[in-house]
Amino acid sequence: MYKVALDFLTATWAVELAPKGVRVVSVAPGITATPCCPTPRYRRWPGVSM
Repeated sequence: MYKVALDFLTATWAVELAPKGVRVVSVAPGITATPCCPTPRYRRWPGVSM
């Protein structure tokens, strides 16, 4: 939910500020499988689909 909101906010700012020459960029990191934790926990929670 929060990543979607950030995407829309970024797109809105980009459209509004583009005429002034301002570029808008956002970073929304997600869960990454690593050797330390190969299976993220959210995959184990019942009823959660991602």
